[in-house]
Amino acid sequence: MNATQQANNLVVNHLPGQTWNWLKMNDARVAVDASAAPLEAQITVPEGLREGGALVPIGGGMGPDYDRWIQQDAAVKAYETAEGQKVAEPLKLTYALAGGKTAAAACRIDAKAGSELTVIMDFAGQPEAQPGTAAFSTKLHLAAGAAVTLVQIHRSGAGQRILNDVGAVLEENAKFNVIHLVMDGASTYVGCQADLKGDQSSFNADVAYLVQNEDLLDTNYVALHHGKKTESRIISAGVLRDRAEKLFRGTIDFKKGAAGSVGNEKEDVMLMDDTVVNKTIPLILCAEEDVEGNHGATIGKLDDALLFYMESRGIDVDDIYEMIAKSKLEAASRLIPDQAVREDVQDYIEAHQVQKQ
Repeated sequence: MNATQQANNLVVNHLPGQTWNWLKMNDARVAVDASAAPLEAQITVPEGLREGGALVPIGGGMGPDYDRWIQQDAAVKAYETAEGQKVAEPLKLTYALAGGKTAAAACRIDAKAGSELTVIMDFAGQPEAQPGTAAFSTKLHLAAGAAVTLVQIHRSGAGQRILNDVGAVLEENAKFNVIHLVMDGASTYVGCQADLKGDQSSFNADVAYLVQNEDLLDTNYVALHHGKKTESRIISAGVLRDRAEKLFRGTIDFKKGAAGSVGNEKEDVMLMDDTVVNKTIPLILCAEEDVEGNHGATIGKLDDALLFYMESRGIDVDDIYEMIAKSKLEAASRLIPDQAVREDVQDYIEAHQVQKQ
């Protein structure tokens, strides 16, 4: 396959371990333009944070096809902390998605030993924007004892396709927290991979989503346990309505030598209409005996007893569905460690009400 063909037809969100091929859930295929325009951000850089250089190659959840494609044209921003630096204010990158084309951006974070940093990325659509594709790549290296929280807010608007890749390598005792809120967008692809390379490193992912109309959400979260006594936690909660489709892949991969490691993953999906399509793949791979892995999924409609209880107290059924749906997004929004951004997101959730038809 030549370079142009690879660029136009990408294989993304590939599971580390194959399931039954006939289900067509092992990966996703996306057609993209051979090249993309650089996508610039409005950036607020906290005091003391400095621009950095290129990182060593780091794999992401979207996969190598995506890496090769986005590296050609993305507008790249790179930052690094100083050793032991506790950056008080978050690094904020806001991308105004006007649509009408394919655009790409990349961010590189090098967190030195013992440092702490919060990164907030807002993928915000513009009113009456033309349909388009926005592609993102965020790669992070966390040195020993570093702690990074990454918040990514998807509110691109109708007609926009978002491709969002995250990859992180964690050294000893490093802690990486990811918060993903997906609130709208015609089709959204999210891949997130954390390589727990160092002993006692940890990875936490909190994901909340609302997928409606005929929109699509395709995700791939991977925790690679290499170090001893490493920990991972992947929690996904969301709502599907209308004719929406969602595929969640969650993999906890215990490599040989990851003795004493623990991994947990869980998804909670509320189905608001019979016409939605939900696919969930919780996967645990194990090459080490002394480990603990747990996974589960709760999929269904509102409990009849709860629905009856709330209706008996005078709450309209449409309002009940709206309350429950919004509560999943609001629960994740409360984890955002910045008051101004947190309140802005909560206002957005309130303004874009969910109504069961």
